[in-house]
Amino acid sequence: MVNAGISVSAAVSFMENEACESENLGFTRKDAYDHMSRLKKHTKVENGDVTVLIKYFINTANKENYFYWNVQLDDDDRNVMFDLAFMSDETESSFEWLFTAFLDSMNEKQPQAIFSDQCQAIMNAIETVFPHSHHRLYEFEATWKYMIDTYNLDDHRWLNGMYRLREKWATAFSSGRFSAGLLATSRSETTNMTGM
Repeated sequence: MVNAGISVSAAVSFMENEACESENLGFTRKDAYDHMSRLKKHTKVENGDVTVLIKYFINTANKENYFYWNVQLDDDDRNVMFDLAFMSDETESSFEWLFTAFLDSMNEKQPQAIFSDQCQAIMNAIETVFPHSHHRLYEFEATWKYMIDTYNLDDHRWLNGMYRLREKWATAFSSGRFSAGLLATSRSETTNMTGM
């Protein structure tokens, strides 16, 4: 916001209003001024391609509701970009390039788990580039959405509550954890504990 010409005070006031209370922001007005002061001292952030990219992200975030970006400075107040890719297509070779670039940035350390949709190009590229990673599909989310949409259950109170607790009962979220075959029970006073 500040790079778009909005004062620090006005930007913080806007964010406080959006968060309903200043306590919900996670930083104080002084933190914002200190952060901007550190940014101004570092000419590498103020000049060149990084500034252009940050301004582009700010403008896009202001226009697009579903666009999210974030930036963090290191101890020397420098920007570090991590895992950002602009792809012109979604072919298997493009995903292989993306995943290979990721491996290169991580010193060839493969991720332990990868979640994706059922895009065949992504699945093939994962199998090629990350053969030792555990690849899981977003099956639960797709099935849940299908059920809610098909039976018009958007406002179903109990189902909405269960969805918020899905990681505690849906096996899709616990397949990699030891449970000795125990499943959730409908009796709230019963608790099954494993791995102790």
